[in-house]
Amino acid sequence: RTLFALRRAGDLEGWTVTGGFSVAAVPSLFAAPTLNSLAASGEAGVGSAVSPPFTLDAPCLRLRLQGGRSLAPDGPGALAVRLVDAADGRELAVLRPNGSHIQAEASIDVGAWQGRKARLVLEDRNSQPGYAWIGVSDVTLGPRP
Repeated sequence: RTLFALRRAGDLEGWTVTGGFSVAAVPSLFAAPTLNSLAASGEAGVGSAVSPPFTLDAPCLRLRLQGGRSLAPDGPGALAVRLVDAADGRELAVLRPNGSHIQAEASIDVGAWQGRKARLVLEDRNSQPGYAWIGVSDVTLGPRP
């Protein structure tokens, strides 16, 4: 089931967005719009995008993920998609971008947390001049591959 199809600004209803995140394409790199931290603020822009809560009602969370290189696991330089518990904010899992403008499928086995409410937190803390952004589209929940 599709949780988020992030292809136009209206798809951000319920999201909390700070800094340079927007739903847009970057024609010189990718034509299909995604929720990304590059289009609005460039490589040096930083910020976050937090999804509304959703129920983990299937064992596999899948995302189409793209972006640069995380310089750190957390804090300054980090690029990440974090799955957090909606009730207490505890991090359940983390994905890093693939170092490319080409989207690739990434997945998280969420079977251990089925029934819980969670949120996605996209973070860009990398203010470097190159490979310093992250993008996501097409977030789904479904069976394990």
